[in-house]
Amino acid sequence: MVCSVRPLECGEAGLLHSLALRCPPLDLHTPYTYWVISEFFHDWCFVLQIDGQSAGFVTCVQRDSTLFLWQVGILPEYRRHGYSRLLYAQVLDKALCQGIDVITTTIADDNVASRVSMESFFIRSGGTMRAVGTVELLDDTDPGFSEVETKYVITVGEV
Repeated sequence: MVCSVRPLECGEAGLLHSLALRCPPLDLHTPYTYWVISEFFHDWCFVLQIDGQSAGFVTCVQRDSTLFLWQVGILPEYRRHGYSRLLYAQVLDKALCQGIDVITTTIADDNVASRVSMESFFIRSGGTMRAVGTVELLDDTDPGFSEVETKYVITVGEV
């Protein structure tokens, strides 16, 4: 298999939405949300390619010196092969080049695989990943909806 990671191109909202749809249990957002990401934050997003086909992605949002790692998705058939490390490495390299040494993210407590994968990568890269609290997500239109994610701060080191 030939693996590579490429930057997301402006306007590839459909690709992000399609990949997210095929990456359960990843939260699927509206096509408009992915349009905003691809239009305004594409320079912090990367696509995993395996044998020329899109097999995963990572999206980040930057505001000033704050980088938020938003979604990471790998198609189910490519999971547990270490491909997420390729995506994290792109984020880390760009962060270091931009002088960003702290990344924030949230992960649902039941998503152990994502947490372990991310933590393992950043620790091996000389950084740390620590829980700093929780984020409770509510929906005013659905009183029964409540989701809690743990918020993490990742300090990055040299690759």
